[in-house]
Amino acid sequence: MRDGMRDKLPPKVRAKLDELRRDYENLVSTYPPDTVPRWTRAWFFIRAYKIDAIVTAPFIYGLIIPIVLLDAFMTVYQHICFRVYRVPLVRRGDFVVMDRAKLAYLTPLQKINCVYCEYANGVLGYAQEVAGRTEHFWCPIRHAKQPRVVHQHYAQFIGYGDDADFKGKFMAQREACRACKDPCGEK
Repeated sequence: MRDGMRDKLPPKVRAKLDELRRDYENLVSTYPPDTVPRWTRAWFFIRAYKIDAIVTAPFIYGLIIPIVLLDAFMTVYQHICFRVYRVPLVRRGDFVVMDRAKLAYLTPLQKINCVYCEYANGVLGYAQEVAGRTEHFWCPIRHAKQPRVVHQHYAQFIGYGDDADFKGKFMAQREACRACKDPCGEK
């Protein structure tokens, strides 16, 4: 734990951390150097966060179902609709990057957590790009109030309330959407 952070913890939490550290060091001392089983680090990681993990795990990992469904539906959606309207497909592999499980210094539990997070964030980024291209094709108009987060195509959209030659600008946006190449929107 970083210097100074430990001092800010309540005394009971500091005592528990000290106890866990002593237990871990006692267990590790029974093994020759560089032969500590990987499960020992995972066990102490789980033990240190047991109550929090038990309470929050169903809420955290329960999201995997809608995330997998979003992934499947976005993939089917774009393969059908984008092909019909000649909008370039989004390459899912550019967003869903799964490589952290290869890191040798992570415990098995940390690897599971990393796989979950990189998949979830990758799918959400992928979905944002599919939705962004959809908006670029069907409704390329900026909002009256600037959203906090926008996709990469938003800056090219027609200004809110800009009705001068709207039809021409709208058709130009559609052609720009069809012409984009990966990574779409970058010059």
